[in-house]
Amino acid sequence: MRFIFSNPNNFLGKVDIYDFAMDRVIQLNDSHRINNESEIIWNGRNEYGDKIANGVYFCRLSLDGQYYWTKLAIIN
Repeated sequence: MRFIFSNPNNFLGKVDIYDFAMDRVIQLNDSHRINNESEIIWNGRNEYGDKIANGVYFCRLSLDGQYYWTKLAIIN
């Protein structure tokens, strides 16, 4: 999965993935710059390297002190 977000000021962004119970699954910090955007790639695994289960997950982008939320559905 790829998270692409506008980042013209090149702030350090990170994405936290939470399960439906709001337990953090993983934190992603490794962003790559593409023009005025940044990209973070996630392999669908938790912080222990295990593949996550099907279901609804919440994603929080932290960028320059601001938080942006979205949700996603995982279907294997």
